[in-house]
Amino acid sequence: MSQSSRRKQRLGLAAGVLAAGLVLAATQSGQVQSQPPNSPATAQPNEAWFRPEADPAELWKILRDEVSSQWIYHDLDAARADARRTGKPIVALFKCVPCGSAPQFDDAVSRADSPLADVLDQFVCVRVVKMNGVNRHLFDFDRDVPLVAMFLAADGTVYGRYGTRPTQSRTELPRHTLPSFRKSLERVLALHAERPRVGVALAGKRTSPQGTPWTDDLPTLNTNHNPPELKNCIHCHMVGEAALGMVMRERKLGVRDLWPFPLPDNIGLRLDQADGLRVNSVTADSPAARAGVRSGDQLLRLDGQPLVSEADVSWVLHHVDDNAQLNLAVRRGDQTMDVALSLTGEWRKGRTEARASLTPAPICSYGPILRTATGNSCRWAKWRWRSCIRAAAQRKPGSVRETC
Repeated sequence: MSQSSRRKQRLGLAAGVLAAGLVLAATQSGQVQSQPPNSPATAQPNEAWFRPEADPAELWKILRDEVSSQWIYHDLDAARADARRTGKPIVALFKCVPCGSAPQFDDAVSRADSPLADVLDQFVCVRVVKMNGVNRHLFDFDRDVPLVAMFLAADGTVYGRYGTRPTQSRTELPRHTLPSFRKSLERVLALHAERPRVGVALAGKRTSPQGTPWTDDLPTLNTNHNPPELKNCIHCHMVGEAALGMVMRERKLGVRDLWPFPLPDNIGLRLDQADGLRVNSVTADSPAARAGVRSGDQLLRLDGQPLVSEADVSWVLHHVDDNAQLNLAVRRGDQTMDVALSLTGEWRKGRTEARASLTPAPICSYGPILRTATGNSCRWAKWRWRSCIRAAAQRKPGSVRETC
């Protein structure tokens, strides 16, 4: 390759990464806002949930996945049929088996002698081990969490979600605990029993995303970075990567896309890991502190939505505007009270190391911002992408050019 060609190649890559950096930097000056949140979606009893592309029994043999017979294996349609027959709610556990996420938690939940067997018996339990053929509009959750539970009824009413990822590790998920999962299951059972009364409040648990509902049909889906033995497996984070790719194609990249599903920590709430919704501590001068939330408060509802876990808090925060006034219902002692949360400024922003959907695939896979040359340039671009995020968070828009 001539010196001129190499120079053009470097300039092309630099221009693409610069574009990403300028979008990020514009968030500092208000030039880029999060896209308007999707409107709530009502349950659709006849909605298709699943397009099977693999025989569950063969899949189980290949993965050698040790689970009890209580769990329907990789068949959402069978789970739905069972829920219609029994009237039970569904717990769908999404777990990439080869990734080995939270092995102790997963083993304790899914084995025959699970300490949660008594409460799981009141659910239809289904284990989903890859996202192929899954309706992503219904099963919508933080794609960077490698082990997630969704709770729903047979008609598609969503009760809540479980699972957050506060650290980079995909195997150690410190906020996945058996006590908090039990609490979430019990809260779901209460909502299921009261569904006629709380149905309207549950509407915000679903949204109406754009594009195809089927993960396999996403035009920006890329599984090329799978190892050969998992060539056709669609991981949860790949769905997140593909969704981000579509946003970038449409030139609508916003703050919500770069810092999705903020943890409660972002607004000053540290929650008890054994309960999931009880406040351990409140950060001084945070939105939660200014609203009057106290240590020991039990979170009940946020923006009108009943909460079953910490993940539900992140769901609400993800979908609200950058500048929002939210009603938070808490139980303090034997009293229930409402406090007003005021969210302004850069409360969404946090660390991105835990987000596989942001790096490296968004640099290496699609679009003019993302396509790189061969060799080690993909690794270099991954480092550059992180540098741009840091620069956008710390510098004025005009100075991002120096870094990106």
